[in-house]
Amino acid sequence: MRKKPEPPVIFSPRAQTRGQRTVESTIKGLLTILLLAVVLLLTIGLWIGSGWYLRDQLFAPQYFDRTVKVMITLTFVALAAFLTIFAWQQYNLRVFGGKNRRKFAEALDAGPVATMFQVEYENVAKAQRLKIGRLVVEGERLVLCDLNDGCFPLVSPENAKKSGK
Repeated sequence: MRKKPEPPVIFSPRAQTRGQRTVESTIKGLLTILLLAVVLLLTIGLWIGSGWYLRDQLFAPQYFDRTVKVMITLTFVALAAFLTIFAWQQYNLRVFGGKNRRKFAEALDAGPVATMFQVEYENVAKAQRLKIGRLVVEGERLVLCDLNDGCFPLVSPENAKKSGK
């Protein structure tokens, strides 16, 4: 049986003292808060500056009429898009809303699977219970192993002799 590899020391919290971990997490937290504050202030400044610029450009006396016309046109386009999407949603709810098309396949019993692949019933049942497994090739046969290195062959010994594996 193969031993599980141990994680590197860098990932082990036991390698640092409690004081080191406290100082490190405090510094990280303060730097994160400082960065978020700087980003927030820059974002607010950009919004204010762009708002002033747009106000000066769009609502200048020579562009005021065109700006109002564009805003009215955009309002109608947005309203038409909203009504179209809303109508489509209502149609889908009325036509397809009560139907449940998510029909999952029934779980397979270990018996038919064992018969189909000519494997022992217990091995198929073990394989179905595994959440995570890995295939290992030992010699010329396949072996299924779980995380605790509990391994079992996928081919029954009788079939291995018959098929020449």
